Amino acid sequence: MTLAIQTRNLTKRYTRQRGLSQLLARRDGLELTAVDGVTLEVKPGEIFGLVGPNGAGKTTLIKILCTLLHPSSGEAWIYGHDVVREAHAVTQLVGLAASEERSFFWRLTGRQNLRFFAALYQLPTREAESRIREVLALLDLAEVADVRFNEYSTGMRQKLAVARGLLSRPDQRRRPAPVDPPHGRRFAREHHHPDHPHHAGCRDLVRPHRLARQGTHHRLWQRR
Repeated sequence: MTLAIQTRNLTKRYTRQRGLSQLLARRDGLELTAVDGVTLEVKPGEIFGLVGPNGAGKTTLIKILCTLLHPSSGEAWIYGHDVVREAHAVTQLVGLAASEERSFFWRLTGRQNLRFFAALYQLPTREAESRIREVLALLDLAEVADVRFNEYSTGMRQKLAVARGLLSRPDQRRRPAPVDPPHGRRFAREHHHPDHPHHAGCRDLVRPHRLARQGTHHRLWQRR
């Protein structure tokens, strides 16, 4: 069986320059490790959550899996496709919905925004219009589809971000956002506060930058 997500010793490091003088002198800056040797496997159809405090590397890991960042070392695959060498194939399988959404055009309506991103996905016009109607209905946005984005509430903006992530019918949907997912869809979820032992079949990973524990919500709750 091909795994939906697989990583092996996945690591991401950043170099932080301490000041302008150091940058001009081309001196090495302080090296920070955001993701440290993460190895995990997620089966198709499984809900997998990321649990940890702010700055633990959850979003960095998700961005690597979505091909938005290159890892410093290690490997990662989405349905057998390498996220670095086969990035184009991976983007057809992954939909990302970010919690702090800044990439929408505020003066355009929700529908017009989705048309723009459908064009980026290279969806044919007829298929794009059909898909836009489908995702708007799925997320209860049909009635406000022709309202400008700057008039949307925070929840509506997050829903539109999820709608955009579903436009290309990706096999994986990941959302580092507190948005209630529509029934029947698969999401990888990121949690900042592991305070609720819901969804006994979910698996999580915790601890800043490293994979420390892995198991169902119920087992992790008992071991806290």
